[in-house]
Amino acid sequence: METEKMRHEIVTSNPDVDVRFYLSKDEGSYVSPHWHNSLEIVYVIKGKVVLNLPRGVKVTASDGEFFMANPREIHSVFSEKNEALVLQIPQRFYDKYVPSMHLRRFFVDMHPGDEVERTKLERLKKIFTDMYVIYDVRPEGYLLRFNSLLYELYCY
Repeated sequence: METEKMRHEIVTSNPDVDVRFYLSKDEGSYVSPHWHNSLEIVYVIKGKVVLNLPRGVKVTASDGEFFMANPREIHSVFSEKNEALVLQIPQRFYDKYVPSMHLRRFFVDMHPGDEVERTKLERLKKIFTDMYVIYDVRPEGYLLRFNSLLYELYCY
């Protein structure tokens, strides 16, 4: 990955929550190398997305799979046609709850070997889907439910 063309992306939270969360519908695109202070978690509902990381590491996520870009990690993204839920958790949010989180590295094993980990993975998918439904429909008290799900996700 060429770092000389790399840029810093400033992630802006949604106006009503402390994170950026949205449904991305992409006909196919390329996002050049960049980095940000946010933890980025992408749940590919359908389609295919390739995350390019340093040292030639590529993570491919297809229907029902996740990928993550850690805070301050240079990455680029190549997308085929897809729909995905994107969650970007800014540093100011995670610093409140997890000291030195920016020093930690996160990874989602999409093919866990044991039943407990498979159950956790399915729960993560459900949390993401529930977050989207709550945020999209916005029933009375939606912020309480959305934040509850966000904190639950945070514990995984």
